[in-house]
Order: sequence, then structure tokens, then C-alpha cells
Amino acid sequence: MQALSLLSGMTNTASQAALLAQGMRKAGIDAKSFSWEENPYAISCDKIFDMHFLSSMLNKVSNAQKMYRAYTELKDAFDIYYFHSGSSLLPKNKDLGYLSRHHRLFMEFHGTDLRQGKTFVDTNPYYKELPQYISNTKLIKKNKHIFSFIEAAVVHDKELELYLPDDVERLYVPLRINLEYIDSQAKRLRPALETSEDPIKVVHIPSKRNTKGSAFVLDAFEKLNEMKVSGKRLFECMLLEDLNHAECLRAIAEADIYLDQLLIGSYGVAALEAMSLNTLCLCYLNPIVAEEYPKNLPLVQVDKDNLIEVLKAIALERESYAKRARSGRKFVECYHEYKKLSLYAYRQITQSNKRCRSVQEAFAQQIKE
Repeated sequence: MQALSLLSGMTNTASQAALLAQGMRKAGIDAKSFSWEENPYAISCDKIFDMHFLSSMLNKVSNAQKMYRAYTELKDAFDIYYFHSGSSLLPKNKDLGYLSRHHRLFMEFHGTDLRQGKTFVDTNPYYKELPQYISNTKLIKKNKHIFSFIEAAVVHDKELELYLPDDVERLYVPLRINLEYIDSQAKRLRPALETSEDPIKVVHIPSKRNTKGSAFVLDAFEKLNEMKVSGKRLFECMLLEDLNHAECLRAIAEADIYLDQLLIGSYGVAALEAMSLNTLCLCYLNPIVAEEYPKNLPLVQVDKDNLIEVLKAIALERESYAKRARSGRKFVECYHEYKKLSLYAYRQITQSNKRCRSVQEAFAQQIKE
């Protein structure tokens, strides 16, 4: 049977649209990635339309015209339309009706495009710190429209699955990462945590301070930077901002510990990048979510209330945590390597009778791929 062609777009959240298409092409599948806007923190898509949605009304009219021309060109060019983060070919997802009648249609969600409402309040103990997720009627309406047309919603962990209605079919596809790209941008020059002569270097590089819980990180860093043993500083803690992607990777590679987020409850691409560089990664994982991750996850679980205690414990057991840091790369290679996952995703799309039925099963499947 001839392979079906696939469009991956129209936004490139954390390089996921681009990597999906790239990985499929390496497996001989006709797949291309498209994005309405350039993402400076992502690997580029095959085609970028260079739109600027947060701009003047004149540009909005121009954008609408560009989208309609793209829709005319692309609406019958592929067998499968695999969109990301609530995007599609027309404003307000007006194209989904046509596409669902003539082609196979999927939507992969990545976080802020799905996280919302009562479920967020009921499942996240830190919901008061993230009021933007408590109520958003526009998002609820938008996703209800999307759910009515797609064959399945795609999620990469249990945290996102919590927000899907029971009657929505789902696919489980873990996050993808390109290890060759990371190696080309940054390299670790010395093993993390293996020297007791220097302070433990901890970095936090928030894309959005509020979402990452950076206020709690800064409070902890102030105390940690003052800690000394035999007159020597125990920690060197830094919050870094306004870096491009390559600079972020190099900063992570130079650190002993990368502190990701303290509020959301799941790990994302930045945590995978840290693990890929064998940097020890600290992150808050919601217990509901953590139970479906692989048991050998090398990430250290932390929250806003025990951050200082966890870091002090790491300082006392450097050898143990250094070994844990060294296991990060192998974990990513097994569960998040983009070429393997892209082929897995294609099989999940096209072989509906063999689909994984849970996040846990999707991760277990990667060991077999």
C-alpha cells in the first residue's frame, strides 16, 4: 500500500511540527511542515509564510488574504492534515469542515492550547499561581469546534490528556527532539556535578516567568547563593533570559543543574534538551502525570516548597546525582528521538487497530521501536 502524504503545521511549537515532517521524510514518507510565522526558538519548517498575527489591522487583512491563498494551494495537496496548537489553514478553523470530509485530520496539542478550566483547578495544586488557565471561554469554544471535526487529538503526556473530553479519540505521541542538532549547537565539556572544588552551577532559563514559577526560583536562588561550606560558595545560581536557542543550549551544557518549571506539572522540550546534554534536570511533576512516565526517568522531582532542600540534598550526594545526570542522554535516545517517534506517529495515524491506548503504553512502545 502506498504511503499517505502528510502536512504538519501551521505553527511550530518547540520544533514539533518541523521534526515530525523531517523524521517521516527520513523514513521515506512524503511529509512537509508549514508555519504561518517564524519561531526563533525552533528548528525551521519547510515553508514559513512570514505572517505577523500580533500586528496592525492592515497586516491582519493581509494575513487573511495570505491564508486564503495558502488554503487554496494546500487544501487538497495532502492525504493527512496534522495540525498543531489549534492552528489550521483558515482563520477560526473554517477549513476543518472541508478537510474532514475529504482528508484525514488530526490536531496535536502542546499545553496552553488545551490546559483550561475546572480540570486545571481540580488537578493542579498550584492553580492559583496560574490564573490564565482557570477560565478562558474563547479557548473552550475553539477546542469544542476542533474536536467536532478531527479524527483524533494527539497528546504527549497525561497532563494534557486530562483536558480531553471522554468522547474524543486520542493518539499518544511523546515529544520529539533532534539530538544531532543539539550536538551541533552545544557540548558538555565536563561531567555535571563531578567536581567538588567548584560551586554547583544551577541555571533557570524561563520562556515565561509566570508559567515557570520563576518568582519562587529567584527567592530560592537568593538564599542558595549565600550558602557556604568552609568559606566556599556551595551554589552558583543564575536566572538567564533573552537568549536565542543556541545560547540556551550552551548555558545548559555549562551548568550542573537545569531548573525547568515549578508549577505546570509535566516536563517539556527544554527539560529534554537538558537531559540530552547530561545536565541534571529538576522539574515539578504532578503525581497524576508522573505515574505514567517511564520509571527510569532521570529527572529530579521538585516543587516550589522543597526546592532549597532538594538542592542541598544533591550537594550532599553529588556522586549519586552525577550518575543520574549521565543517564539523561540514554533516556532521551530511547523515548524522545525524533526519527523513531515520527515513524511511530505515522503508524499510529494510519494503523488505527494498533494504536496505543494510554500514555504509559506509548512510552513502552518506544523500547520496541
